[in-house]
Amino acid sequence: KFDKNLSYSIHLPDYINTKELIDPFSKIEVQKELSFKIIDKVAELALELQDKTGKKVPIVGSFSVINEPKLNFYEKIIRLIEDFREKGVYIFPQWLPPVAWYFGGSVSLDSFCSDEDVSYVNKLQIPICMDFCHLFMGASYFNFKAEDVLKKLKPLIKHVQISEASGFDGEGMQFGEGDLGQGQIIGDNLDIDCIKVIEVWQGHLDQGAGFRLAIERLQKFYG
Repeated sequence: KFDKNLSYSIHLPDYINTKELIDPFSKIEVQKELSFKIIDKVAELALELQDKTGKKVPIVGSFSVINEPKLNFYEKIIRLIEDFREKGVYIFPQWLPPVAWYFGGSVSLDSFCSDEDVSYVNKLQIPICMDFCHLFMGASYFNFKAEDVLKKLKPLIKHVQISEASGFDGEGMQFGEGDLGQGQIIGDNLDIDCIKVIEVWQGHLDQGAGFRLAIERLQKFYG
């Protein structure tokens, strides 16, 4: 049973199997078919939840595989979003880290993480999920200012995921434990009108102790 007073969102899986990332634009037909199979299945769930709650249920996706010129990639992204929007499904690509924790190791990414990507997202007006932790990691890696990226992309942010970061690979830090200044940036942008999901690392353990602490700190600092 779903509470109609609550809002829900769904995150696409990062993987289609133990060896491959989700990639609906893959030149490998099997990988492409499996990716769309997963997206379609999640879209069905989103529509079901929307019907039960009477609210939009956004789908957040990490579209992290790019094997073509960036303009082509981002044009495919916006077409994918528009195709599903016609079905009543809202897909928002996630802002990504420069180095992701994939397959038990680290993988360098080249989409939705740099200044160059900001220009494409703005040019094509791609609605996104802003992951603050990933943004902070990118700022450390590429030496840009997170505040500048937020100013440019704020009108396009339709979903938010929040935690802090340490350097370019310390992901999911508790509020108040990341690099200096991150808490203030988060606080200055909590007015974005959309679903906000707390993503502190392993916050679900011990019956959600990490999430409770995160909520307490958010209320203390910015409530």
